[in-house]
Parts: sequence; structure tokens; C-alpha cells
Amino acid sequence: MIPRSFGATTSAIVLLILSLILLLVELARGPADPAGQIAHLAASSFLLLAFGEHLGRSGRLFTSSTETGLLEAYDPPIHPSTLHAVFEEILLTVMDPLLRAKYEHFMGELIEHRKPKIEALPAKEKLLALQWMRCDGQILTPALSSEIEEVLEEEGVRFLKEHPVFTPDVWTQLFTKASEVAPAFFRLMRRTTERIRMGNLRGRQDLLVDVDMANIVDGSTGLFMYIRNLDATPRTVVLRMQSPDFRPNDLALTFHLPAGEGESLLGSALPVSGEGDQDVIGSLVRLLQLGTTSWQSLIPNRDGEATVTVRLENEDGDLLLGQQINTRVRSGTKKRLRRSGVVVSATLGVLGVVASVILQVNRLLSL
Repeated sequence: MIPRSFGATTSAIVLLILSLILLLVELARGPADPAGQIAHLAASSFLLLAFGEHLGRSGRLFTSSTETGLLEAYDPPIHPSTLHAVFEEILLTVMDPLLRAKYEHFMGELIEHRKPKIEALPAKEKLLALQWMRCDGQILTPALSSEIEEVLEEEGVRFLKEHPVFTPDVWTQLFTKASEVAPAFFRLMRRTTERIRMGNLRGRQDLLVDVDMANIVDGSTGLFMYIRNLDATPRTVVLRMQSPDFRPNDLALTFHLPAGEGESLLGSALPVSGEGDQDVIGSLVRLLQLGTTSWQSLIPNRDGEATVTVRLENEDGDLLLGQQINTRVRSGTKKRLRRSGVVVSATLGVLGVVASVILQVNRLLSL
């Protein structure tokens, strides 16, 4: 992406310089002179070509002078279908390769400072979930510091606070980008934290299930599903997504769910932050680790109103749970206008340059 964008910018600058030179020629010869008129036509043509080059760019600016300068221009090519370290995998998906390498080095060093008897994966997920809750305004700074101190030793807390790259502003930009790429996931997380706080988590058919998808789709979108087995025995379920408005039209995924504990997390209301893991943040991290989170990409077939049917079946095909999601696909008028502008500008520019060359050759032959 960077070489292509750099090349388009360079081409546009060169064309603008040529246009400026030709305008200076026109000023020197005068607008009444035939050579000046030809120079004016050529200058206008080069200006149209430069405009077409500019329109052909993605429109997203980037810079290498800041740690998150490439985030805006980076498009994640792929993402995992089933999330294990949920928050970390979401963030790694949206990070550009340079920032991702720095993050992996940073997190590897940070997690070495975790307290004894705390496993690495839960520690990472809790720290990232805390940063998300801070960015989302769900937790205050004193409570945030207290929760971090439950995970990290004093040296680790100091390392996190004084790190030159992953500052609070960088975390905010990361979660802002992640919210743009996967808005349904964070809406699902907000709903889950609210249900935990109110003590309102309820299972159906011995399953704890939640599904979400963006209300307004612009390009491809993601459907997120969280599922946890509450039964004392393992079970296998089939997640089936069907829609005439999206590709794939029919998708079936099989999940093998380990045995669960029906009452381990479904209880009374909890505070956002408290001593130990008996609070919202601790319960959220445990829920994500005990359950399965699925992320499936859907590509719209047409614009306008669209529906997606989500079915959860057992191995015999019997329906356990079903839900229909209604959404709206944007028309993409802006992209079509951009492409049309590129074609029109390039066509008129090339015709103008060719006409200028023909007129100049004809003028020289007639001298």
C-alpha cells in the first residue's frame, strides 16, 4: 500500500509541475499566441491527470513520524475466525505490521512482571480489557490502577506507565480503530458488561449465547457470536448463518464446547471494580476464556435492507436457538463517484495531451 500511495503522490506532483511550467509558457507567449493557447490546453490536461491520480488514492493519510501513523491507512487482510485471546487478537488484527512487532515485544516483557500464580493469557486479557474499559469510560483512573496492581508487580506497573510507545493516547487510538473494524464486537462487550453488573446473565437451553452485527454496513462487515456451554457434560453444536443478501449465503461451523458450570458466573449484581476477580472485569475475562467467540466476515450482495438468520443446532440438526438480524447496506455512492471521477479525469487529460501534441506538430509543419 505504501509504495502504491507514494507512487500516486509522486506522479501527481510531477504532473502539477508540468502544468505549472506550461502555464508559465502561456504567460510568456500571451493568451492570443497560438503556442500560448496550446500550452494552456496541455496545462489543463496535465492538471486533470494530476486530479485523477489524487482521486485514485485510498484517501487515507499516513505518517511514519508517530507510533500510530500507519493505523489509519492499514487495512487488515485477514482475521481469525475463532478468537481465543479475544481482546489481543482483535487488536493484533487492526495493528499495522510495524506497531504489531513493537506490541509483541512490549507485551512479552510486560507479562514477565505478572504476579505469581497468575497465568499469562488471563493476565494479558485483563490488562487489555481494562484499557478498553478506560477508553470506553466504564472505569475511573483510581479503579484502573487498583486492577492493574492486582495483575502486575510493582516493576510491571512502572514499566506499563512509563512505556514510551504504548501510552494512554496510543491505546485510545488502537481501540478507536478496532471499534471501526469490529463495531459489533464492542457492542456485544458493552452489553455483556452491563448484564454482569446488573446480575442479569441468563442462559437458554443450557447455553449462554449472544450475537451481534453492525446495524449499518459499509463494505464488508463482521458477525460476532459468543457461546458458552452451561451443561455439566461437553456438547457439540452447529452454528449456521444464512442470508440471501450476503456472501457466503449459507455457512455452517461446528463447535465442540467443553463442560460448563451453570452457576459459576450467573449470579447477583457485581461492582465494576472490586477486590480479586469478583467484579465485572474479572467476570468478563473469565466468560471470554470459558466460552467461544466467533468472528465471521460477510460481504453484501446488494444495497438496502438486508437480513441474516443465525441458527444454533445440535448434531442432529434440531434447532436450539434462532435469531434474525436486520441491517442496512449503504449504497457506496462515494466510492462509485471516486472511480467515475478517476475515469473521467484520466480520459479528458489524455485526450487533451494528445490534442495538444497534434496541434503543436501541425503548427510546426505549417511554419
